[in-house]
Amino acid sequence: YFLVCGRIIYIDDLFNHKLERISLTPYEYFSDDKTDEPLNIVLINRHITSEGWNKIMDRVRKGDHAFVMGYENIRFNTDSLDLNVYITRYTTFNDLRLRDKKFQSDSIYIRKFSGNRGFSTYDSVFTRILGTSLNDDGKEIPNFVEVKQGKGKLFFHLEPMAITNYYLLNNENYRYTENIFSYLPDRKTIWFKDSNEIINSSPLRFILNQTPLRYAWYLSLLGVILFIIFHAKRKQRIVPVMEPLKNSSAEFVKTIGNLYLQEGNYKDMANKKATYFLNKIRTDLLIDTTHLDSTFEHRLQLKIGAKEEKIKRMMKLIEKAIHPQAPVQQDELIELNNIIDEIYQ
Repeated sequence: YFLVCGRIIYIDDLFNHKLERISLTPYEYFSDDKTDEPLNIVLINRHITSEGWNKIMDRVRKGDHAFVMGYENIRFNTDSLDLNVYITRYTTFNDLRLRDKKFQSDSIYIRKFSGNRGFSTYDSVFTRILGTSLNDDGKEIPNFVEVKQGKGKLFFHLEPMAITNYYLLNNENYRYTENIFSYLPDRKTIWFKDSNEIINSSPLRFILNQTPLRYAWYLSLLGVILFIIFHAKRKQRIVPVMEPLKNSSAEFVKTIGNLYLQEGNYKDMANKKATYFLNKIRTDLLIDTTHLDSTFEHRLQLKIGAKEEKIKRMMKLIEKAIHPQAPVQQDELIELNNIIDEIYQ
């Protein structure tokens, strides 16, 4: 808005309340916008990339009008339009005037921070001078032009200080602002403002400027990072195969058993079997084996739950095996082994 003579004049009033402020870059906005409705495009001291400018030029050729105000970004914008911008000799003031007769009384006097820019050459077939600046040399230099492009028009103004509150607060200078924007037709106007467009020279700029492609790119990168992390955790150096140590105890027992059988020493084998069994009874069942009488047999039967006949037969064979003088035959050794295995697992 502008504060003029104690009252506020909103910029929306200049465009008949058809102004829309855009914070996106021209490239982003026109890449997503598919409307064919003719527009007014306003750029005031707005830096844009060549890609963004190409989007604007495509719209202008189809019927849009673009108003570009400033001098930092006009040089490359006008290279293809046969317009050359140059810096005039430093002056202390700038007197801005419009060529149209009905606007000639609404000039504005820039006495501080003059831009000192002007158009040195232009194509008179497509370009019309709308305004000039008169510096202290007395030379009139074009600084506001209209360029026809296809069905639309481009307006270039080189003195953005003219629309600042510093000058609009003086007298009726705001009329100059109204006049220069009056060249735009009465229709929807979009104003690219606020943030400067960052020049993106990355080969991925097309992907990053398209929302679906940008999210797909980020998702792909996340997937690759997760794959690398989990793959690194799972991948280990090869663990050499270690042959397990062989259990030679069974082979040792088998060898000792074969020696006893070859020698035919059934008595010694029966004695060892009986001694081992009685030791198990003492340690596992906590039964005293000092006296192998009927009381022992009864307690043993209660503990292991075997039949009384089996218990009695086993005890006879055990007594014979541990008796130092009683002989033991092969069939008796086999029977003793089978009974012990049967009743005491």
